[in-house]
Amino acid sequence: MKVSITVNIQRKESHQRAGSPSQLCLNQELHSQSSVCSVVYWQCLHIYWCPSYWELNATEFEISSGFNKCKEGKEVLKSLLLYSSLQILEKPKPAVRVEPQSTVYTGDTVTLICELQTSLTGWTFYWLKTSQSEPLTADENTNTISVTVSNTGTAEYKCAARRGETNTHYSDPVKITVRERPKAEVKVQPAEQVFITERVTLTCDIEGGDVWSYEWFKNNKHLSEAERRKKYQISNVDQSDEEKPKPAVRVEPQSTVYTGDTVTLICELQTSLTGWTFYWLKTSQSEPLTADENTNTISVTVSNRGTEEYKCIARRGETDTHYSDPVKITVRETPKPAVRVEPQSTVYTGDTVTLICELQTSLTGWTFFWFKKSPSAQLTFDENTNTISVTVSNRGTEEYKCAARRGETDTDYSDQVKITVRERPKAEVKVQPAEQAFITERVTLTCDIEGGDVWSYEWFKNNNRLSEAERRKTYQISNVDQSDEGDYSCKGTKSTEPRYSETSAAVRVTGLAVRPKPKLTSSLKGAALTGNSVILDCRLDESAGWTSYWFKHTQNPQNEIKTKTHTYSYTIRSVSVSDEGQYWCRAARGNPAYYTQYSDALWVNVSGAAQAVLNVSLQSWLTEGDSVTLHCEVRDSSTGWTFSWYRDDEELLSDSRREAGGSFTLSPAALNHSGVYKCRAKRGEPAFHTQDSNTQPLWITGTSPPVSLIISPSRTQHFITDRLSLSCEGQSESTGWRVRRYTHSGKVSDCSSDRRSATGSTCNISSVSTSDTGVYWCQSDSGGRSSPLNVTVHKLISGAPQKKKKGREVTTTQRT
Repeated sequence: MKVSITVNIQRKESHQRAGSPSQLCLNQELHSQSSVCSVVYWQCLHIYWCPSYWELNATEFEISSGFNKCKEGKEVLKSLLLYSSLQILEKPKPAVRVEPQSTVYTGDTVTLICELQTSLTGWTFYWLKTSQSEPLTADENTNTISVTVSNTGTAEYKCAARRGETNTHYSDPVKITVRERPKAEVKVQPAEQVFITERVTLTCDIEGGDVWSYEWFKNNKHLSEAERRKKYQISNVDQSDEEKPKPAVRVEPQSTVYTGDTVTLICELQTSLTGWTFYWLKTSQSEPLTADENTNTISVTVSNRGTEEYKCIARRGETDTHYSDPVKITVRETPKPAVRVEPQSTVYTGDTVTLICELQTSLTGWTFFWFKKSPSAQLTFDENTNTISVTVSNRGTEEYKCAARRGETDTDYSDQVKITVRERPKAEVKVQPAEQAFITERVTLTCDIEGGDVWSYEWFKNNNRLSEAERRKTYQISNVDQSDEGDYSCKGTKSTEPRYSETSAAVRVTGLAVRPKPKLTSSLKGAALTGNSVILDCRLDESAGWTSYWFKHTQNPQNEIKTKTHTYSYTIRSVSVSDEGQYWCRAARGNPAYYTQYSDALWVNVSGAAQAVLNVSLQSWLTEGDSVTLHCEVRDSSTGWTFSWYRDDEELLSDSRREAGGSFTLSPAALNHSGVYKCRAKRGEPAFHTQDSNTQPLWITGTSPPVSLIISPSRTQHFITDRLSLSCEGQSESTGWRVRRYTHSGKVSDCSSDRRSATGSTCNISSVSTSDTGVYWCQSDSGGRSSPLNVTVHKLISGAPQKKKKGREVTTTQRT
């Protein structure tokens, strides 16, 4: 552990020597086996001859605790003691003294003195307040600070000192207790406002109840006749007891005033008395401007330029003050700026216009504001300049105006200045035959500028000027190669306004090394059906502007030209067997023509009309809740078809699936799904339709149908020519229902003919025959259905009846 010591070396009489100063240098590190003597740092110690003592100029250093106990330490101390007496002093600790020592009250100033018991000089003193972490002050010349206490309570202070690298201990903290200073109050009897000859008693009350000696003041001047007395009495009040004050007028703002400005006038009265009424006079008027018992302030709006003078007076009871000195307000005409535009010539989109707000006044310090008429919005403001730059981007008319402000004063708005902006002519690069060109192809670039004026043209490639195309409207590349690839743009210039056009958008010209080969495709997948349309497509991925050539039937397509089109497609309408064969295509563009390679051959097959076939996944008779799937396919063809579904010759829209899958599922099946189904397919554009498929009846019986079909007579055998009655009956209303049937003719119809009559929901057959065999059911106008009933009529030699089929079956027989 290191300790700090102070060394005072004095001369020993037995070693006094004359002559030049000698030096004792102990700058070394001493090492010892002893832990208490591990590291010692000594400064060089210079010893000078003096008349009465030896002096050591480096008087502070550090030694290890127990240094004088180790061998090396003893040797060093022994060397020092040859020339001096070594006195080791403890680190000093200052003490804080407070003056005055008496009780401290708020507002008092306390002197703090940091006292250090040492003969050494050159100390720097530091002060700390216990409620703060940072030092209060540091002063190299004095150990004294003054502190004014403002709050009641306790404050603690302590100090420390530094000399060179050595710090003293902190002093013990000194505690200062601050008390609230007693308050004095003047009480007036009978009142503060009194009458002439009335007696007034003033009493000075001080809180706390101590014994005080009193001082009295009138208008801040000492009243010697009231010295030491608690009460001061005025026996006969007169106006001499109140010195007549004189107010002063203050004007806000103090700066230059313009017409229309509002000025605030304040009548200031240096008195502690209250209850004054203030009056204002304008020198050009004989009557007061206003009287207000509560305030000494009025606001005046100045409307005329020139000079105006105002003064004020105050009254309290019967007492008037003097008039204030008049104040002079100089009113100037509010300036109006003007906007100047540069340049004055016609303005085009993209131009930058400078607007200058000019103000005819010698005053400085103006802030300028700019406004644009549409949209009505403040653009900007600048405290240093009256100039803004505006880049106009849209054609039309723009209006600007400005105003200025200096302090609280605003100028009038300037007159609006109108800027008419015209559309700058646009340039456009057009490329023939296309931007993607092929090696050796000819490309022509044309610079089109709207407006029809006479222009001189400039051409750029990759933003570099093309000197060889100077002034020309058209720039031609005769034999494109890869060095011609790049971004081409142009613009126009002329001597009159507008002097230049916009630079066109860049057009990229590329050179393709490989001669393109078109791809030939057909609109149909597989064979074309007779009567259908076939569209052949000759497609190129590269650029545009091609004319297509079509070839057919030959081993060498160059020998036979079929036709040419200016589009990529060739349509064979109403295909016939003669259109079957191989087809090729190629394309060309430009003048002279640049030809592509021939496409690969495409074979077009032609077959007869298509027939749709319908089948069902289950038997025709189902129970409500079952699932059933209908399958539709086109014979000898399987791709590219879209299917439509029909029930009782009506197309199904709400629950059909128009897709190439060719299936239609009813899940779960309901009574109203009963009927006769068929399908049809189509493909291509324009659409080619197949013939209608075969019909497929589906009959769904329900457990609780809304109505039931009743047959009368109700028996199991009927004979040909017998009468048969069918009626729709049930718990619900039977109106709106009719009897329908599906017979071996393959058609759905109502139950009515020359032998059948229908009345409402009843069908009467006067004489049944084998053609009446079929399925019968009840159907409402809204699509509701009963369970279907299978009726079979046939000739039977034996008298045995047939076995019933699924559903309700009635068998009629013929007598033999």
